[in-house]
Amino acid sequence: MTARHAKKSPRPRRPRGLADLLGAAHAIEDEARVRYGELADQLETHNNPEVAALFRRMAEIEALHAANILALATETATPLAAASATVPGRDEGPETAPPSAVHYLMTPHHALSIMLKNERRAFRFYDAIARTAPSAQVRALARRLAKEEKEHIRLAREWLARFPPPPSDWHEDPDPPGDG
Repeated sequence: MTARHAKKSPRPRRPRGLADLLGAAHAIEDEARVRYGELADQLETHNNPEVAALFRRMAEIEALHAANILALATETATPLAAASATVPGRDEGPETAPPSAVHYLMTPHHALSIMLKNERRAFRFYDAIARTAPSAQVRALARRLAKEEKEHIRLAREWLARFPPPPSDWHEDPDPPGDG
């Protein structure tokens, strides 16, 4: 299939109201929680406990973010609309890394780079809504969510600075799985 004929992901439906945006935000955070858990499982299987633990921590953080969205819905007396949120060119939400992003020898630097990329995508998602939503309430909430994602970007950068980039041959395994 050529790039010209490749199936395109549907454009995300812009939230029409607070319930839509809160539902999308909750779906984004919960999807990220699940995926980080899956990535942790994958790394545990490959005996990479340091990175598995980091992905588990990321899953816990996303669970807290999802809980914060539920609290915000309660605070604003807004029910969550059933939603999913994809971004153009992806079949998943903005904070979800594909399973193919993981290598069994990856380092914490790689894991945090994935997190940073996800947080940046989420920021752009909410920022676009904040700039284009027809409702002032939706724009205000999207700005708030974008601001939170900006803080997550700052934290990801801070954590990433603690782990130097790996050497260029980080992925070479002298005893790869399946040999022997």
